[in-house]
Amino acid sequence: MLIPNIVISHVSPVEVPSVSELQSMFPKVFDSESESPIVGFKARLVLKPNAIPVKHRAYKVPFGLVDTANKLLDSWVSRGVATRTRHAEWVSPGFLVLKKNGEYRMVVDLKKKTLNPQLRIDHYPIPCLEEIVPN
Repeated sequence: MLIPNIVISHVSPVEVPSVSELQSMFPKVFDSESESPIVGFKARLVLKPNAIPVKHRAYKVPFGLVDTANKLLDSWVSRGVATRTRHAEWVSPGFLVLKKNGEYRMVVDLKKKTLNPQLRIDHYPIPCLEEIVPN
């Protein structure tokens, strides 16, 4: 939207940090091996007015990965990342993904008709790094 009768007389140049500078400034953000949560940040999810809680059945875990999945989930509970519960209004399925280092990562599928379709989303997303940092 253009605002009439406004004249820009001067634009100050801003130095944009390089990717390596950003990596040194925010090492936790760029640490692909870290599973620690972001400290001091609370997510706020806003549901659509007509949102109805959805429970999706669990995906089948290959028999050879059952122990791996249980150990991973138990470690989450012991570290306080997750909490055991007997009842939940919202249930999304999860599955294991093999990482480059041979370990497994638990991934939760929030797209599958569970939480994501029920969220009121921001129509002004944060631009990607390529849009912000000049080549």
